[in-house]
Amino acid sequence: EAHPLWGPKKIMARLKRTAPELAWPSASTAGAILERHGLVGRRRARWKAAGNGPWPPAEEPNAVWTGDHKGWFRTRDGWRCEPLTVMDASCRFLLALEATGSTADDEAWPVFERLFEEHGLPDRFRSDNGSPFASAGITGLTPLSVRFIKLGITLERIAPGKPQQNGCHERFHLTMLPLAKAPEADRTAQGQAFEAFRRSYNEERPHEALAMDTPAQHYRSS
Repeated sequence: EAHPLWGPKKIMARLKRTAPELAWPSASTAGAILERHGLVGRRRARWKAAGNGPWPPAEEPNAVWTGDHKGWFRTRDGWRCEPLTVMDASCRFLLALEATGSTADDEAWPVFERLFEEHGLPDRFRSDNGSPFASAGITGLTPLSVRFIKLGITLERIAPGKPQQNGCHERFHLTMLPLAKAPEADRTAQGQAFEAFRRSYNEERPHEALAMDTPAQHYRSS
């Protein structure tokens, strides 16, 4: 009940890591127990990426960070929230899940400035072609992307209409979708909910792409 979005495989991986000395049942048995208690919902269709773009793979932490804005929603007091998400491509460590109010550069830069101070710099940064990461101008540069270039960060941009080139990040947005469907009272409360989700995602939630480890077990600062 504490993690309604986790399936039996993730739950069992978490329990085995918490108490490895116990004889835990298989994931299929755990699934049957959940179903018996009415805790299994309709299976959701999985989002499948079609490609990873023409870039070198992210073979270690901070080789590539990915960023995007999740579709906006309103908190219960009417404030418009445009979540800014930043993730490490190698180990899926969620660096930021920020309750920003727009896609403007002046809201995004303080988030990245804090991340650079806490974690160091990535070698490359991958994004779509929307604000604040790119513009429709001749160079496609924005104040934020110019700052990245001056810091020595190589920009990677997915092709227009090809979200699958940033597939892991897009898949994460589906994972956090329930947060947007159950908004908090105001901006402060939404930020607190985002941070609690980020910590759980990094430190508790087993990840199948990491052999059921957590992102925090693999991430290290630059």
